[in-house]
Amino acid sequence: MADKTLKEVKDEIRFFMERSFQVSFAYLGALAVTVLSARSDAVGSIASATGLEAAVILIGLLLVNNFVYLSIAMSCHFALLKRGMFILLSEENGDGILIDWERFLRRPNRFFREFGWNIDNYYLAPVDVLVAASSVALVGYQITRLLLGQDAHRILEIGVVLLPAILHVWPVWCFIQLVKLMGTQRKLVRHIATAPQTMQLNELFAAKAIDEKPGESSRH
Repeated sequence: MADKTLKEVKDEIRFFMERSFQVSFAYLGALAVTVLSARSDAVGSIASATGLEAAVILIGLLLVNNFVYLSIAMSCHFALLKRGMFILLSEENGDGILIDWERFLRRPNRFFREFGWNIDNYYLAPVDVLVAASSVALVGYQITRLLLGQDAHRILEIGVVLLPAILHVWPVWCFIQLVKLMGTQRKLVRHIATAPQTMQLNELFAAKAIDEKPGESSRH
């Protein structure tokens, strides 16, 4: 891998890692602003002009926030995995240390289960799950309440909630592609796990684990 290409890949990985963290903080800020806006004159004016309840407008805004966050987050996760896979596939002409590092990050390890070894790659998974679950809960709650109610603006209110809910089809599709990429990369890592350099890393890791066990002498 040419030095220029290697630097570009590193810069892109760094860029998407930073964006993954930033978007989570940006989401929290947007969430706070949205909740506070429920008490503002702007939301009250919209409610008065349309006849919609302020709660319906608030739920619609929350769903839009969730849609934007999930779309960006899924894209960043996919970008990181895709660039890591590019490094793994560049073995013949790639940078040896960088390839070994990608292998080490993702390779199967007999001392950890697969999920345990890759837990650092799921650092935003709890946030993603909570955001997605909140979207499902908000839509279910609001649609159920509106269908059981007798509000004259019921159709309009359902539309306000359904439109951002339908937009969630995009991040859901992105998540499906992310899972497919993870499966493909997992197969690739398992395939190259028996490479000589990877086996050497396994031996070093095992030796270090044995040396650190209390009450046992070091083995060389």
